[in-house]
Amino acid sequence: MVLQSPKPNMLSRLLCCSAGPKGLYDKIQAMDQEIEKWADHPYPVSSVFVTFETEEMQRRVLKAMTYPKLCKGYVDSKYNFDGHVLEVTEPDEPSSIRWDDLDESKIIRVGQRLVTFFLTCALIAVGAVLIALARERDVTLSAMVIVIFNTITPMVVRFLVSFESHIDETSYSSSVYMKITMFRWINTAIVTAVISPFAYTLTDGDQLIESIRIIFTAELVQRPILQLTDWMGNLQRHCFAPRAKDQRRMNLLFSSYEYSIGERYTEITKLLFLTCFYGTLYPAAWYFAAATLFVYYWVDKFCVLRTWRQGPKINAKISIYSVYFFLTCAVTYAVMAAYNVAMFPFDNACETEETVPDYYVGEYEVGSNNITFVVSSDDKVYKYCNQDMFRYVPAAFPPLPKDQPNGSEWMSDVQMKFVPIFGWGCLGIVSFVSMIVVCRSFIVYVLPLCSRPVKSQGRAIEEPFSDVREVEGYIPHIRITGYEFPFLICDISNINDELLGWKAYESNKFNNLVYDVPQVLRRRSKKNLSDDNLMFSRVKHWPPSEELDGRKE
Repeated sequence: MVLQSPKPNMLSRLLCCSAGPKGLYDKIQAMDQEIEKWADHPYPVSSVFVTFETEEMQRRVLKAMTYPKLCKGYVDSKYNFDGHVLEVTEPDEPSSIRWDDLDESKIIRVGQRLVTFFLTCALIAVGAVLIALARERDVTLSAMVIVIFNTITPMVVRFLVSFESHIDETSYSSSVYMKITMFRWINTAIVTAVISPFAYTLTDGDQLIESIRIIFTAELVQRPILQLTDWMGNLQRHCFAPRAKDQRRMNLLFSSYEYSIGERYTEITKLLFLTCFYGTLYPAAWYFAAATLFVYYWVDKFCVLRTWRQGPKINAKISIYSVYFFLTCAVTYAVMAAYNVAMFPFDNACETEETVPDYYVGEYEVGSNNITFVVSSDDKVYKYCNQDMFRYVPAAFPPLPKDQPNGSEWMSDVQMKFVPIFGWGCLGIVSFVSMIVVCRSFIVYVLPLCSRPVKSQGRAIEEPFSDVREVEGYIPHIRITGYEFPFLICDISNINDELLGWKAYESNKFNNLVYDVPQVLRRRSKKNLSDDNLMFSRVKHWPPSEELDGRKE
């Protein structure tokens, strides 16, 4: 009947992505053939996870089996495995491990990240071109394009990063965080400054200041409205879910947005970077930033408590990266303040000692609005002078009064006093931040080469693992799109179900691929998986004797 069923029409294939019964049957046959092909393939062990009963045991093992990277040959041979020195580290929480990516080599991971990095740079360039084209038509339009890009950037970046391999959710979230931040910083602040004519920096009307005001207003209003209304979630729950074909699809439509600490950080760093970049030219930016952060706090608190679901438990790496971003914001403010004070009044006009010739004296009307101005005989003559110190060759850093071209000085007496203060202060801040970055980089990347990377801090927790109420073990599983719960890839017949960390509506056998593959092999080739087959992961649990005695009672 399946082979004789008609093919779906063109409209069904385009709108519903329908392959038809025959297409689905062919896909199942192809998958079964691939399963049979890989069933006898050798699978070397990529990672081993060990959970200790007490934290004191864990610390003893880490102290004995971690070593400086340059001292590999001096490790006690009794800790070697088949002549190889084991690399022992403390992993993330079980919910953070990405089990299907553990077997990828470091070379492949680096290559994948380089490809996605260059694709991100290409998207940033495309976004900059579109913003520039919109700026030629209208300042408001360019600001709206920036807001739209900031809204869709997380979805685009998550799609790109989905092609990368990460050993845990911390690494994945960090990659997403870095790319979103780079995208938003460049397109929101830097591109806006580059495409705005220098002489129109402080001009009223549809120019740079108006564009900044629109962006800050959108940041204050747009994101809170989208989060509070949750229009997509309401559409799924109230429109699509009642019309779902089965319970599984309906449950998925009722799933909420997963909380992401990386996206929260990138929202804050983007706002702070935008404020530091334009705070000198547009002082109201600080008030906008304060109001926006106040709104973000209460909206995020409401969503965390009422709307979002908990994400995986990641470590503090994103917070560490954020320190560098905050330092970059401090450097940005120091640099922009020094240059903006030096380049004021941004008109590329320098006053000369000459007075206006008599044939220029009179009353004039210019522009479509018939603006009237009067030229008197006492007015001074102005000449062109390049005040854009960012484009000086050689570079003028820090910006100082002596960097003005000879004969084209424009700084006032007040500027002559404050520009050196801002300039040398900028150099001091840049030097101080650079020293912090160098020291932190030395501690993170150089020090582990000659010292133990793992150092215990604080007192060990005395409560044993078996007594913890909400406990989760390192049980290998994978997530498949379209299913609410993950699928196990190991035999857990002798494992306590509480170690899974979740409980499906069906039995665990339904969510365990270990029981599916033998059925495919028996159906196609009449054979079973051998006991020593390493196609699936192995999980062992040795509970304490007290726990076993409690079960017997």
